[in-house]
Amino acid sequence: MPQPKKLTEQKHDAIINAAVQIFQQQGFAHSSMDKIAAAAGVSKRTVYNHFASKELLFDEILRQLWERSDQEIDYSYYPDRPIKAQLTAILAAKTALLADKNYQNLARVVLAEMIHSPQLAQSVVQTIANKETHLNKWLEQANLDRRIACSDIAFAANQLHGLIKGFCFWPQITIGLASPSSAETTHIIEQTVTMFLLRYGTDNQ
Repeated sequence: MPQPKKLTEQKHDAIINAAVQIFQQQGFAHSSMDKIAAAAGVSKRTVYNHFASKELLFDEILRQLWERSDQEIDYSYYPDRPIKAQLTAILAAKTALLADKNYQNLARVVLAEMIHSPQLAQSVVQTIANKETHLNKWLEQANLDRRIACSDIAFAANQLHGLIKGFCFWPQITIGLASPSSAETTHIIEQTVTMFLLRYGTDNQ
């Protein structure tokens, strides 16, 4: 059973949550440590005890976003299990992460700053490319096992990410659409897996 968080850990989390809220509402440039402290219900000194600058707070938001990406998804390849079932499970876990409200809020903050800073945008895009490699590795193993036939693993992985995020992430982040229902998500995953295996699958099991 998880141990209750210490007071300092609770304040740390409150500061980060407040920063996400303020950055999202007012933008990074117009935010201040005073506003973040007020939203977190702590003193400005407490905020600075945890984060020496607003930039470091933003870096922590980025770090948490990267850590949450794919951390709860099992990308293990199982040669004795049907390829369709494995891919379906991976995409189900992926869509659950993308639908998480906290994850979406973090992503909105990062996206807003990317629009104003091309340099940050390039850095974030590169980081995403480096982080989202678990699916590539799973596809490589399936390819070596001849369960799929794919000459460009990176391209195929991007196709899968694009198909899922096109329904379950970008509409929610950019124009505020509600996340698909459970039934809708199941349909999206089923159709995505079917399409993918019709193109690359060798046994479609």
